[in-house]
Amino acid sequence: MAKHRKSNDSDQPVAPAGYYANYIRLRFNLNEVIVDFGQVVPDDKFVRFHTRIVTSPQHLLRFKQQIEAVIRKIGEQAKQANDDKTENGDKGGRL
Repeated sequence: MAKHRKSNDSDQPVAPAGYYANYIRLRFNLNEVIVDFGQVVPDDKFVRFHTRIVTSPQHLLRFKQQIEAVIRKIGEQAKQANDDKTENGDKGGRL
């Protein structure tokens, strides 16, 4: 597993930059998968791509398993939050 790169001023790892994405473009061949992430801004007629990940089909399958696990957990947490609201007498309808 790759290590985080170190900052010049200390031995603390530097977190990778984070970018908001609401658009994804996938391209592939037998050897690699290219995943481009971007952002569509309301009223814009184009996507502003900012990040590209190139990986193997095998790694993409592993990513898929991890993403599915996170989606299941989100669903479980949302259900629990909804159940908690119902138990507390909240009739729902608002976030």
